[in-house]
This record gives sequence, structure tokens and C-alpha cells, in this order.
Amino acid sequence: AHDHDVMDLAQLESIKLTCDALKWYGQADSRQKALFRRRLQQLALGERSRILSKRLVGSKNYAIFETYLDQAHTAQRIIFTEIRERNGLRGILVWFVSKHKHVSRYMELIDDSIARLSHTRQPVSARSLFAQANSDEMLLDDDTILLNPVANTPLKIYTTDMEMLGSEESLGSLPLRLTSAEKAIIHMPGTVLVLGRSGTGKTICIANKMAFDRQQHTHKPTFGVSKMSQLFVAHSPRICRLVGALQGCPDGLSSAVSEALLEDVVDAVQTTSMHLKTLDDVVADAEKAMGLTEHFDPTSRVDYRRFKHEIFPRALKSLKKRSCDLDPLIVWTVMRSFIKGSIEAVHGIDHTSLSAVARQGCALDKVTFVGLGEDRMRLTTRQRCEAFEVFEAVSAVYVNERLWDDGDRLLAIHRALQQAPQRGLLCTFYKVYVDEVQDLTNAELALLLHMSSSGTMFLAGDPAQSVVEGVDFRFEEVRSIFHYLVGKVPQKPSTLHLNFRSHTGILEAADVILEWLFRFFPGSVKLLPKDDGLCKGPRPAMGVWGMAKLAKLLGSPESGVVVLTPDHNIGALNRALAEHLGNATVTVLGIREAKGLDFAEVLLVDFFKCLDVQQHKSWKKMLQSSPSVGFQDAHPEVETQLKLLYTGMTRAQRRLNLIETGPSKAASSFLRAAGNQVTELSFNSTIETNLLTPDEWVGRGLAFAWEASEHTSRAGGVREQDLTVALTWLNRSIECFRKAANVGVAYECKAHVHMEVLRFLHKGIQTKDDEVKMVQLVKTCITEGMWLEADSLVSLLVSSSYHRQQSEFYQSLLLQNVQTVLSTKT
Repeated sequence: AHDHDVMDLAQLESIKLTCDALKWYGQADSRQKALFRRRLQQLALGERSRILSKRLVGSKNYAIFETYLDQAHTAQRIIFTEIRERNGLRGILVWFVSKHKHVSRYMELIDDSIARLSHTRQPVSARSLFAQANSDEMLLDDDTILLNPVANTPLKIYTTDMEMLGSEESLGSLPLRLTSAEKAIIHMPGTVLVLGRSGTGKTICIANKMAFDRQQHTHKPTFGVSKMSQLFVAHSPRICRLVGALQGCPDGLSSAVSEALLEDVVDAVQTTSMHLKTLDDVVADAEKAMGLTEHFDPTSRVDYRRFKHEIFPRALKSLKKRSCDLDPLIVWTVMRSFIKGSIEAVHGIDHTSLSAVARQGCALDKVTFVGLGEDRMRLTTRQRCEAFEVFEAVSAVYVNERLWDDGDRLLAIHRALQQAPQRGLLCTFYKVYVDEVQDLTNAELALLLHMSSSGTMFLAGDPAQSVVEGVDFRFEEVRSIFHYLVGKVPQKPSTLHLNFRSHTGILEAADVILEWLFRFFPGSVKLLPKDDGLCKGPRPAMGVWGMAKLAKLLGSPESGVVVLTPDHNIGALNRALAEHLGNATVTVLGIREAKGLDFAEVLLVDFFKCLDVQQHKSWKKMLQSSPSVGFQDAHPEVETQLKLLYTGMTRAQRRLNLIETGPSKAASSFLRAAGNQVTELSFNSTIETNLLTPDEWVGRGLAFAWEASEHTSRAGGVREQDLTVALTWLNRSIECFRKAANVGVAYECKAHVHMEVLRFLHKGIQTKDDEVKMVQLVKTCITEGMWLEADSLVSLLVSSSYHRQQSEFYQSLLLQNVQTVLSTKT
């Protein structure tokens, strides 16, 4: 027991829960939830008793305690540690809520997670977690990262307080604990730009910044604003739902989230509201508000695929050109990002006098376009002239057939906004927050800025994940847009480097993709320090599998794998899988659709198979040669594909595999060029063999062996049904140890010995030969250090009528060995 006097409430203001504890709470019934909150309140108030704070015996690193949730037959326990923060606040960290029989196992997992800290890249060693060498408290500052005991990922920790513990619903939407860098970003005033690679916490920063701004408005209302409305915008509806859920709105996406969940009421006047919308919905709403809907028939919309395969060839034909030196994607980018989508096009800013507004809402003329600075566009003067010529031919096709693209619609909206009466029709918000800003053109960003009545925004993104064809994004241009439109230049982007999503095995493979972008497409991605992965893990594997084998894996209910594929391939892949799976369902997402999200296990399927013949040649040329002059202009689609591949790879938290359902030259070239960062997955191997490292296979085997012991730990021998279940678990553990190769040999040997022990304990000693075999088995157990098994066998031998003297000798020897081991540990 670990007894304390009642402490001052102010000393225990820090109450933190891990993601596993919060997950348990979400699945518990109302009675269990009430008991859980009551126990946390008692602990936070400083109450200590054996029921509330029983210290667990056997922890290797620091004190771990258990609290009785109840004393019913379920015997649930709250497992926690005491913590102290740098500011002196004392508190508790709740790791798990577990059945009593699993408490020891969870304690070992927590111990192991602390031991693994010494192998991470953070500048905090495992020993620095202790406030003092003789203290029971863990020292936990803002930048100390813990590892998840049940996964090879950083531990997500949520913060609560006494007030929130009073409500059942409050614990369902707790704020995540933030690093000092994230806190600094959230407290920055005005317009904020955030740059960070995949998994560095950009979306979490946005959600917390929105909550912080609402709180600030509640306590200190902005002058002249009685109701603070917020707009969050992203391309993906999934990110909108995620940001809503992070702020207590489980349904996430809506035109106006229920204010009952979001209002911070000081009086009847001061309220806040939050709106979550996709960019498409924002533009559609603006189009409707401006009265432009009838001008843009959805069936006449031109996207990149239609442009490439239909419009571009016809435009060249009208120019009497059989070929063009410029790739279709370059022309499309010129149209979307510059001729129609630049700030000059939107506001008619002349290139020689940026303050002069010559034309309102018109595409750039040739002189202005050709005169754009070299830092804005990589094309030479000759290439710009040719691109503009093709643009004029494309425009003629549009006019003749009443076609339009997204750039035309944005220009029409901006043109309408220049008329004073129309401006008042546009819905505005006090502040606008944007995730994945790298996928927006200047025209789209300018529209969102018009919708911010405060003239401030929060923008987060990563140019390495710019996967929308035709968008040429640079953070430097964002600062210029604010200078032109509101007269204030935001600070340079704040950067985030600590990766909370993926381990080093995945990050090092993704770094290969970034290196290729730097080499073959200079200027396309901002050079940042490499992400700090917190834990080691298995490298991604790549292989060619048939659809039948892939479907067999995905059809297993235990797989838990999410399939990603290029967005245009979703339908074809679903149809192919359906032929083999029948009624079974598999989650298949497009890579663009999955942006901003993460998944434990990811299969990236048919990325290279989806490339056309020319794209295969482009990849092969890139991967089999050094950077050459003109490669960037001759093969621009490879840049987008590299960014798409990087985005898909970095969705994975623990496991990533690239599966092709057919061979291709591009896939083979990629596997060779990736070197040691991607392993080959043979057709005859199972995907699980490549998913885990040897140490992880040992860990899984030990978990299975533990399950076996759970069924054979009763007094009075081993029952038939328990033996059958235990042997099944042990056979599973042996398979895991075999997959661990040399690392698992010793464990496999012990598992076999344990199986023999269980069989003897079940059937007992029936013949003299049985006794002789058991004596030899006792010797083996002692040699292997399996003292508990040896003790069980000796007890059975002592009760036997044969060789009582010899059994007593082994009992004495066993006791002597156990005492030696215990004295050594002490």
C-alpha cells in the first residue's frame, strides 16, 4: 500500500489521460463512467488509501499505482502514475483501465515503453523522467514525449481538470497535450502561417488555435464584435469532421455546427460559432451568393484529366500543331495558378505598378503574364509565350462549347465582388482557418481572405503534399497576398519538425521521395530539417501480388488494414476486390481523400500500375539517371506523382506496404532506387512476416504466451478445456518466435518446454517412466530459468510414490537456485 495524507487541491491540478484510457471511457456504460470520474476526483483532491492508491510490485523504472474502480466481479482497475510538471504542478497520468488479471501485463508494457525512450531521438533520456532518484513522481515537461505502451508510436495525452470531471460528456472531447512549439504557435496574434511535414501536428494546432481564440473572445471580447464566428476550410470532408471532433463536435462537417456545443457564454450577447466546410462548398456558396449559379453548368466543368485527354489535343489541332514542347500539366498549371489564379489576375494588378488596378477580374494578358518574375515561375520567356498561345486556343474551345474550369468560376466571383452592392452578399466570418493550404491557388486564398472580417487567417500546410494538379504554391506568395489585400505582411512561417505519426522506418523511406524532389524538381519543395521520428520501426515492404491473394488478406477480419490508391483508381480497385470478397467490405480511400488523416496499417495498392505508358517511361528515366537539364519541364507530372506517393506513404503510423497487382517497369525501378529503405515482399511470403521486426515478433509471441498462462493459472491442476486453449495460444507464440529467426530461438525453446510442463500437469504421473521424464523436465526448466514451471513439477513429484528422495533433492536444488537469482537481482 501507498498511503498519503490529504493534499492541497492546488497541488494536483494536472490530470492527464492517455488515448487508451480515453478509449475505454468512450466504451464504458454510464455507471462505470461515473465511478471513473469519481475516482479521478478523489485522486486529484489528494485522497490516498489502499483502494485508491495501491503501489504495484515489480515495476522496473518508477512507481505505478492502481485504483479500484469497483470491487465487483469485473474487478476493474485504474492504472496511473504520479507526475510533476516543470511549473511545479503535481498531478496524475492515467495509462489504462484494466481487468485485475491484466494489471501486471500492463505494468510491464508501461515499463517497456519507458525503457524504449532511451532509443528515441528526443533530447530527453528515460532517467530524466524522474523528479528525483528516490521520487515516485515522473517529471513531465512540455517537450517530453512518451511512447505508447501498446504501439510503436508517440503517446497521445489528453488534459482534463476538476470542472470537466463533473460532466459525463466533457471527457469525450478533451484537448491534446501540446509541445512548447505548438503552444507558441497557438498564442501568436494576427495571421499565422504554419509549415510542417506530414504528421507534425498541423491539424491539431488548428483545432487548438480555434478553441483558444474562442476562449480569448469569451474572456475579452474583440472590440465591436458581439458574436465571434469561425470558418474552417479544407479540401477533404474527412479533415473537416476530424477538426470538428477535436473540438467536441462528433458529427464534424456541417454548414453551422450546433452552438450548444461551442458557445462560451459570458452573457446573452457574447457567443461564438464555428463553421466547417470543404473548399468546394465555400466556392459553391459564394457562387450562389453572387447569383452566378446558372452560368456554371456542372456537366461543362473541365478538370485536369478532361483537359489532358480531350481539350489540350484539340487546342493543338486548332493551332495546326502536331505536338507541343510543353507538357499538358505545365499548360494547365500556367492557366490555373497564373493566368487565371494569380493575385494579379484576380485584382488586375499591373506587373510594373502593383498598386494600380487596371482591370477588374480578368485573366492576365500576354505582356503581364510573360513579365512575371522568375522567382514566381520557372518557365523561360519562349516557354511562356508558347504556353500563352496554347491558353488562347483552349479559351476558344471553352467559348465555342460553353466549357469552364475552376479558374473561370473564381474569376467570376471576384469580378462580382468588385461591385459594392454584391460584396455585402458574401457570408463573412471573424476569422478563417485553412488546413492543407498548399492546395489553394492565390484566387482561392484571396476569396477566403475576403470572408475574414478581421483580415486575419490561420494557414497550415506543406508544399511536399501539394497534390492538386495545376496548383503552384509558395508560402512567400501568401505573404504578398496579405500585403496587397490588407496592407499587412504576416510573419514568416513557423515550422514543426517533431513527427507524432510515423516511426523512423517509414520516415526514412519517405525521405527518399523528398530527396528525389529536391534533386529532379528544385524549388518545388521547401527544404526543411528532416523530421524527428521518435521510435524505430520496420521499413516499408513492396511486392507484386495477385488480386486473389490481396483479397484474401483484406478479407480477414483481423487485418485492420486501410487500402490507399490513386483517387481515379478507387472504382476499378473496388470492383476487382468485390469479385473475390463477395459481401465483405474493405476500406479503400483515394490518397488525396486521405490527406491529413492517419491509419495504423496501410496498403498502398497499384500506385505504379495506374501510370500510363509515358509516365512509366518518365519514372524509369528519372530513377535510372542523374538529374538532367530540362527533365523538370519535360516530365512535370512526375513531380505531382512524387508528392502523391509521399502523401500516401506518410499516412501510415506503424505498417506500410506497397502492393502492385501486376508487374511494371516503374515499380521495379522504384524498388531498386529506394535501396535499403524499402524491402522486397516476395509473392510466397505473408505480409505479416514483413510487417514486424524480429523484436516485434518476439513481443507478439510473449503476448500469446501470456494468454496461455491466463488459462492455466488456477489451483488444482489444469483442466482439459483450459489445456486445449493454452496449447493453442502457445502454438501461436511458437509461430511468432520462428518468424523472429535467431532472435526468437531461445523463446521458442521455452515455449516448447512450457507445453510439455502443461501436459504433465494435466495428466499427472501415471507410470514410473512418467516420473523419470518429469525429473528430466525439471532439469530442463532449471537450466532454462523457468522456476515457476520447475516448482510446479517438483510439487507433483513430491506427492508421487516414486523417487521421493530424488524429488526432494530437486526441490532443494530448485530452492537454492531461486534464492541465488533473487539475491543477484537484489
